[in-house]
Amino acid sequence: ACFTAVGWEQAAKREPPATRAWANTQGFGARPGQVLLLPDAAGKPQRALAGLPEQADLWSYAAIAAALPAGDYQLASAPADPNAAALGWA
Repeated sequence: ACFTAVGWEQAAKREPPATRAWANTQGFGARPGQVLLLPDAAGKPQRALAGLPEQADLWSYAAIAAALPAGDYQLASAPADPNAAALGWA
């Protein structure tokens, strides 16, 4: 899931307590390009949180894609600019 810093402040309130605690412990604040992997019960990556600037462009998404380990990912919500997201992720 991708968030701006303000968006993360709001979304964090809806996250389970364990997710909020992990994000706080890891210093996640949804800064542009910041990525946080959320582990499952076995400690394997289950989900990723990522930070975007208020005006995300293709380079914003490219930074996130480059920061993630190899794997298959899906955006949790539609980006404001789907073309920028697709080009940046490619």
